[in-house]
Amino acid sequence: MTLIQFTLKLVTQSSLSPDLSLLLYHRGWDTDIKQQRIQLFSKQFFYLTELLFTIGISLEFYQASAVAHILLTLALCNVLLMLGFFKQRESMRLININQALAAVLEGLMLCNGAGLSIPQSIERLSQFLDKHNVLKREWLMACHQLQSGLNLNHVLDALYQRNPTRNLERLILLLKSQYRYGHELEQGLLDEIKIHQQDELQAIRSTHATLNLKLLMPMLGCFLPSIIMMILIPSLTDLVHFFN
Repeated sequence: MTLIQFTLKLVTQSSLSPDLSLLLYHRGWDTDIKQQRIQLFSKQFFYLTELLFTIGISLEFYQASAVAHILLTLALCNVLLMLGFFKQRESMRLININQALAAVLEGLMLCNGAGLSIPQSIERLSQFLDKHNVLKREWLMACHQLQSGLNLNHVLDALYQRNPTRNLERLILLLKSQYRYGHELEQGLLDEIKIHQQDELQAIRSTHATLNLKLLMPMLGCFLPSIIMMILIPSLTDLVHFFN
């Protein structure tokens, strides 16, 4: 589902459906109260945008004026702002999950070294992960589902459905493979830790590569006007004296 389709679904549905609730969960709104609040806020923001657009079109149709152009511009900016907000929430959620995965991999390594099974490892993770870890809630939910009698494969599939990231998908496939076929888990976890470290190093390099460009614009905004004034003021003074 595209970002535009998600936004339209959010503002047009009268209540939260399971599919819409899952999409909101992907963007970090993980409780019913938070999801209801963001849906209400989105609807109000959308109605405001619709009102600005309607008034702007009416003014443009009857009499083209600067006010109509301003209203239409504000309506367009509101739409772009809403889409950007949801896109940024989704991106931040994925980044937080990938950052939290390092502690999960280390915890699974310790549990595997202690001879614990995968369900027991999930229970330990739900207890000992830091409360600020984004995935702590996920392992708590998985632990409760296992205690209620659900199959481990279904629990892991539900966990991935709530957090569809590439790194987490590989980890879940590894856990399911070990649970179903008895494959070696330690080497797989070591490989995942190496891949995670390489991804973090690549992200740092990418950030560093674009850092100079990001710093260039603020520097230009601070120093370029003063440099222009230092160059122009003497020239303008000379021109005034020349014409006088």
